[in-house]
Amino acid sequence: MPVFTVTEGNDPFLSVILSPGESINAVSRAMVKMNMAVTITGKLQGGIIRSLIRKNTQGESLFLQEICAPSYPGHVLLAPSLPGDIFTVDLDQDEDLFINDGCYLASTSSIDLSSTIQSAGKAFFGGTGGFVIMRARGPGTVAISGFGSIIPIKLKCEEIICDHRHVVSWNSSIEYQVSTLRSNKGSLLSGIFNSLTSGEGLVNKFSGTGEIKISSRNRDDLLRWIQKESKNQWSSKNSNIKD
Repeated sequence: MPVFTVTEGNDPFLSVILSPGESINAVSRAMVKMNMAVTITGKLQGGIIRSLIRKNTQGESLFLQEICAPSYPGHVLLAPSLPGDIFTVDLDQDEDLFINDGCYLASTSSIDLSSTIQSAGKAFFGGTGGFVIMRARGPGTVAISGFGSIIPIKLKCEEIICDHRHVVSWNSSIEYQVSTLRSNKGSLLSGIFNSLTSGEGLVNKFSGTGEIKISSRNRDDLLRWIQKESKNQWSSKNSNIKD
């Protein structure tokens, strides 16, 4: 089986060693360095329809990279698009892991990957970017990444609330529902209005037993900051031209 190792440091790589004949799957454009024994081809993940849905809702590529060492031992370094931690998760036979959009990095070829279509309410209110999240089913190893630091949270017959934009992955044994911090005090629409005006945001309520991984930062805040700075610079530039 391919050997996954996360390098040390604040912004690590995923190092993968392949024996002859072994292969892995990785998110598009993840490869940073590889030896001459490795080949890379593109493959659809979950079929053309679900791939198109994932691309349109999450902005991801239609294709995954299939990285293979056909005849000789191979080595490849992979990295996510955003800086942050990388975790590997070992899944048993038929064990499922749900992965938030943009948080999948790579997996052994024995992992069955599919795009799971959520209910309309969860997709619209959950901040996942669309109706699709990724499901990885074992046996095998999955590598996930997050924007910033990642910490695991272990639940034992309990409930917690997380901002969905910070959630990286969770076990399928955990129940979850999308809500607002104030939805228990009134209607869902009232809770959404309060969240938008107070800046609380929408949250996921997790319950049961299992593990959730969360990241310290989220892409939405980064995108908003970039858009704000770009708008400010554009306004400043136009103001200087007029002067």
